[in-house]
Amino acid sequence: MGASQKKVLADEDSCALNSREKGRSRVPDFLSETTLMNDSIFRLQFEMRQVFRLCFVTVLTLGGVLLASQNASQKARADEPAPAEQDVQLETLRKVWQTIDEVHWDRELIEEKWSGILPEFEEKLSKTEDVDGARNVIQGMIDRLGQSHFGIIPSGIYKRQNELGIEKGSGTLGMQIRLIDGELIVTRVSPESPAAEAGLQVGDRLDQIRSKSADEIIQKASESAEFKAGRAETYVGLIAEAMLGGSVGNKVSVHWTDGNDDSQQSDIVLGPSEGTFAEFGNLPAAEVVMKTKVLPGGVVYYHFSSFFNPVQLVTKMKTLMEEQSDSKGLILDVRGNRGGIVLLACGISNWLTTEPTAIGIMKSKTSELKLRLNPRKPHFDGKVVVLIDELSISAAEILAGGLQDATLATVIGSQSAGLVLPSIVSQLPNGDRFQYAISDFQTGEGRRLEGTGVTPDMVVPVSQESLRAEGDPVLKRALALIEGE
Repeated sequence: MGASQKKVLADEDSCALNSREKGRSRVPDFLSETTLMNDSIFRLQFEMRQVFRLCFVTVLTLGGVLLASQNASQKARADEPAPAEQDVQLETLRKVWQTIDEVHWDRELIEEKWSGILPEFEEKLSKTEDVDGARNVIQGMIDRLGQSHFGIIPSGIYKRQNELGIEKGSGTLGMQIRLIDGELIVTRVSPESPAAEAGLQVGDRLDQIRSKSADEIIQKASESAEFKAGRAETYVGLIAEAMLGGSVGNKVSVHWTDGNDDSQQSDIVLGPSEGTFAEFGNLPAAEVVMKTKVLPGGVVYYHFSSFFNPVQLVTKMKTLMEEQSDSKGLILDVRGNRGGIVLLACGISNWLTTEPTAIGIMKSKTSELKLRLNPRKPHFDGKVVVLIDELSISAAEILAGGLQDATLATVIGSQSAGLVLPSIVSQLPNGDRFQYAISDFQTGEGRRLEGTGVTPDMVVPVSQESLRAEGDPVLKRALALIEGE
């Protein structure tokens, strides 16, 4: 990270980091070299290679899916059937038990429900006869925790995901899709994008992507949701949008049904990204799409697709506040935002409070990260609305839930993903994957968002009909609220 980026982060983000390791509080260098790597298969969070450094934790949460970044050796191993030998399964069981025992933040829970259960499950596993039986025993042990975000992901899931034909690349068609009433519906089309030039419009139904039918895509993504802490709507949206990407210049075959119920097909050439790519530490470059405008009635609109590129994100917010502080309303649109640097939830929100305000706390086994807003001038006095949907993930949920609890914003849209906690997905000796969280998060009011997500203050049902009629019914409702309607 460059010196200027560090300075902006330090100046704009007012999140306090406290450590109990030595019985005192300390403010660390703003960010360590903690590295979170993307698991790349649906879990929507960067995998941590180094979770804690010294006596503090640097928290990055990312809900984005980099499905194609898994290397070839990982794919090969994931596609292989899990060995049936008892010794390998026993090694897997012990690995899972040891990992949770070492990283879980709630030591009282570990003492009560975890520390003494290994012998019981070793005996149960010794009586199994096949891979499925062993897997059920291991998952049964994990279930003793009674918490989301811990689970076994069978190796076969990865093979089914790879069959969808997702490819690497920064190319885009310039549209978004969501699972609505059991169908893949276009919810946004950027002007002059490849999708727009091909004739796709908001409200169109996608019937086939890359030779895979919509039903097949929905089925395979929903299967993944069964093994991971999330909703089918979230995984379907992420997978379908990933299938619409690839290398710039390559073609994606898309079949759809338009507003006249006519079938259309086009091999659409992928265009360049709509945003920029930001690097942070050792993480892969992350795409950041930012869009700002002043809507009718003088309402300021700010959309950003991830919590990366701190310099640009915070500077843009600062500029908006300096130029539009007298506006009657501000809309922060984090629909489809996959998360990122959680501390930026503070940096972007500091202009919205007149006094220090806690929006959440993240606790690990050894440290805690307090997310606190410190007022910045000019203070924004207008109405604030945050837009969310089922693809608002991780840091986006922390921002929405934190501002909601602090009564600093009204949240409008649909339930968020409920994928808040930083987690790791690691490979086990038997070929399966093991997903486990490494810290807990609660809002300033003590509310947990993991597994449930943020419930909007105003839920706006979105249908194919409302999209065709209104374009963006959620944004329309936000404008009506600000106007007092």
